[in-house]
Amino acid sequence: MKAEKKYSLEPRINFNSINHITICCLSTLNNCVNYFPNITDLNLEYDLNVLYQSVDTMLNRTMSLIQVTKLVIDCSYVSFIYMINILHLAPNIHTLKFGCLSIDEKECATIQQNQSFKLVSNTNIIKNVISNDRCTLEKAKMLVALCPRIENLRIFIDRKDFESIVRILLSKSGSNNRQLFFLCIQHVPKLCIRQLKRLIKSEKLLDDYLIDYINRDLYLWC
Repeated sequence: MKAEKKYSLEPRINFNSINHITICCLSTLNNCVNYFPNITDLNLEYDLNVLYQSVDTMLNRTMSLIQVTKLVIDCSYVSFIYMINILHLAPNIHTLKFGCLSIDEKECATIQQNQSFKLVSNTNIIKNVISNDRCTLEKAKMLVALCPRIENLRIFIDRKDFESIVRILLSKSGSNNRQLFFLCIQHVPKLCIRQLKRLIKSEKLLDDYLIDYINRDLYLWC
């Protein structure tokens, strides 16, 4: 297995052997004259919205986004529109991790009609998603619509939307999340086990499944 190397973007002569980059300074990225053709893991830690208008020129000028298979957006605020743009440029991502996701819930329907959203939804191969954001019902709907081939999902769920979100994730109707077989709902009370079992049984969401509860995290294999 190829050893992982992790560097900040600093002027160097040859970056062909690097497969993991963390970008934490926008000015360094903007001034970088080198190219990273073999990046597979990309970690973004700066204010993403600052780069929104120039993501295609700045990132594509620095690395081959077509090679990226894992994307971590490790910042306190992530624009949903910006994340769509990144995924549009990096179609081979299979693992996605992000922080607080900003969505104007009044514009959700309009966003889903956007051509970039439709293209990403139809073509992305994202199977593993880790969200460090507290997920509302509208955010859950947008996430499963954008990434319909999720197999492994770790999320925080807004307690008032617990049943509604689980219903969306486990529903057999429609095309979203038919491939989901592992779900981790983080930081929920233990009573959610009984609530989940009751929901699954009453609405016949699953035939076979396994539930576990460890350190305030609820695990479901289905």
